[in-house]
Amino acid sequence: MSSFGTNPETWGYPHNEKSARKRGLGIVTATYLRRQADVLLGLSRATIDLGIAARLRTLAAEFQSKADEIEEEEQDFPSPPRQPWALSARK
Repeated sequence: MSSFGTNPETWGYPHNEKSARKRGLGIVTATYLRRQADVLLGLSRATIDLGIAARLRTLAAEFQSKADEIEEEEQDFPSPPRQPWALSARK
């Protein structure tokens, strides 16, 4: 496995959600990863170092793949049903 990219062990992030919340870290979303991938692609176009540009494109592809995984996992869990009392509280 790569020593950079979407491997959470290399990010310095905690390995579980409870620990992440305790430290004030949010959960990484597919949207966030896609935005970061776009930034990496922009940087790859801006650099004149071809090796760095290739690495940035590779990271962008890893981020896109991870975003796809997250979205697939989210589709496996249906949204909770709306409660009638929750809608009436807004009035």
